[in-house]
Amino acid sequence: MGSLAFRRSHPFEVLCTTVVATTVYSALGYVENGLPVAALVAEALRAAEEEFPMPSSDPPTGLIDRILALQQVPMFSDLAPEDLQQVAERSTDRSYAPDEVIYRQGDLGDEMLIITAGQVRISRMVSGRIEVLRRYGAGDHVGELSLLRGLPRVADVIADNTGAAGLALDAASFRAILDGRPEVVMAMLATLAERIGSS
Repeated sequence: MGSLAFRRSHPFEVLCTTVVATTVYSALGYVENGLPVAALVAEALRAAEEEFPMPSSDPPTGLIDRILALQQVPMFSDLAPEDLQQVAERSTDRSYAPDEVIYRQGDLGDEMLIITAGQVRISRMVSGRIEVLRRYGAGDHVGELSLLRGLPRVADVIADNTGAAGLALDAASFRAILDGRPEVVMAMLATLAERIGSS
């Protein structure tokens, strides 16, 4: 029998060749250069795996972090993992320095923010002075009303004195989620009703 060698090839082809070779040679008990051929084949497979690493089906770390953050948001907490992944894929990571303006009163609402760390404060000009209306922290979301209505924002959203981070969803992405997942709509309505009731 000639020398056992594996040429450079597609990893799937290498794998198939290795499985067949291992099965046949092991059954026949072939030995080459004093070593069982099955052992040589196994060594070839390890080399092939190093040269042609199989792509992972797991989401990248950043995406996993976004999914975990979304699970803490009541609006998305009842979604299945695959739906959460779709929301996470549509979102964009944002971070804000202390007192940085996130959304300005009067600007058109073209996105919403899901807060994942820190706090934001909602403020607007009342009788010539700035009045802080509310503060929101991790798990809350802001900006969805003006986003849905397509109207200017009615207040400023500003990162609080420790800064803030979050996931931004643009209008098209948010509407696509609402169209496909009515449970998100219901959760959002419940959140809005709670805010109105406590205001």
